[in-house]
Amino acid sequence: MMVEERKNILPQNEGALMSELQASSVILEGLKGKVGMVAAFLVFSLSALVSWGGGERNGAEGSAKAVSLSLQGKQAGEVKEFTIAPRMTVKFRWCPATGPQGFVMGSPATEKDRELDEVQHKVVLSKGFWMGETEVTQGLWKAVMGSNPSSVKKGDAYPVEKVSWDDCQRFIKKVNQSGTLPAGVKLAMPTEAQWEYACRAGSAGAYAGSGKLDDMGWYEGNSKGSIQPVGKKKANAWGLKDMHGNVWEWCSDKYAPYRAVSETDPTGSSDGKSRVARGGSWYDSLELCRSAARDGYAPSSGGIILGLRLIILPVAQ
Repeated sequence: MMVEERKNILPQNEGALMSELQASSVILEGLKGKVGMVAAFLVFSLSALVSWGGGERNGAEGSAKAVSLSLQGKQAGEVKEFTIAPRMTVKFRWCPATGPQGFVMGSPATEKDRELDEVQHKVVLSKGFWMGETEVTQGLWKAVMGSNPSSVKKGDAYPVEKVSWDDCQRFIKKVNQSGTLPAGVKLAMPTEAQWEYACRAGSAGAYAGSGKLDDMGWYEGNSKGSIQPVGKKKANAWGLKDMHGNVWEWCSDKYAPYRAVSETDPTGSSDGKSRVARGGSWYDSLELCRSAARDGYAPSSGGIILGLRLIILPVAQ
């Protein structure tokens, strides 16, 4: 019987009243125990739905799209394989959220060969992400799209080239619709900020890793006039390879000069038509392969120096 109902049928004599009150106390204690159990269950359930890469939930949308804890990295550079095409897995490396301290994007005025569009500014990335260990290969592109547009040198282990920004969007869309990825995540192109953060992997100089371009990537000075198989140069501190040289890597942003202000999760300019590409290529001189070097191309451009690298995000992002 509910407590409110009991108010209307209290017994009239004192002895009966005491008995009834004792019974009520037992019932209330039972209810309190059940409420405590429910509260504990709710706390446990909510703690299992922490948001991607950082510990905060993004409201109702974040809860609805919550990603399993098993799909979040535990430390920078952690490796995980994802199936991108049937019977084809690709290694990705975990890039953690920056924390409130952020990272410095761009190059200092003292860096040799820097350009005016590399103004240094603080960027905070509030969520971690998985980034492909290498550029997308011709083998993976062909497995998804059914053809290979590359023309410099063909081979499954070489980075795909001669792909436009628009081509890459079609590739990503096809993978996301294929059902090969785990539920709750999607393939994407990195933002320019995500790309530079991952490239630097905590470094501040012109080149990541050893700081020497010949160790880290293929460029005009060592490529022998051609693209090279992915993953043959040294990795940066987070296990990412070929971030410098081999092929320029498309980013999602529109190209525009930086603003000298702090930003959180920037996605680029809303103006302009060109799209950002980063990293330099086998054809370029060393200054174009620096961590801060940037360029912009029409989204329909698909030159022999243009390729891509993928990231994996929760669907809600």
